[in-house]
Amino acid sequence: MTQREKFKQSTKELNEFFESLDSIDIKEMLGFWKGGYIYTESKLWKMFFKNYIGFKWYGKKFFKSNKVHAQVWSFLNKIKFNIPGGTAILERLEYKNKVSTSMIYNYLPIIDHFRKVNKDLLMGIMEYRGKITIYFFLER
Repeated sequence: MTQREKFKQSTKELNEFFESLDSIDIKEMLGFWKGGYIYTESKLWKMFFKNYIGFKWYGKKFFKSNKVHAQVWSFLNKIKFNIPGGTAILERLEYKNKVSTSMIYNYLPIIDHFRKVNKDLLMGIMEYRGKITIYFFLER
C-alpha cells in the first residue's frame, strides 16, 4: 500500500464531511490557492489530474467573481500558467442543501463547489455534467 492509498476516503465519508462544512463568500476566495486532489475509491481523479511529463495541476486563481483562472498548471515546478479554456466565473448556488460559492467553467460542462474547512483551507467537489467526479482541496 502506498502512502497516498492510506488516505483514501469513501465518497460517502467525503460527502458527509463536505455537507458539514460552512459555505464561503466570494470575497473570501479571491487570490491564489494551491490545490491537490483527495483520493477516493473512484479512479476518475486520475483522468483529470494525471501528471504529464513535467506538467502538474497546481491550483486556481480567483481575481474577481467574473474572472477566474480555474486550471493553473506548473511546468517543472517553476513556470505557472493557465490552460486555454480554463477560465470560469464564481456564483453563489445552492448545493447539497446549502448555498455555496461555485465556480462555473466558461467553456467546459464543469462546476466546482467550495466549502470552508478554515480560512486557509477549502474543500471542493467537481461535477462534470452533473455527476461528482473529483474531490479536491485548495489551500492558501
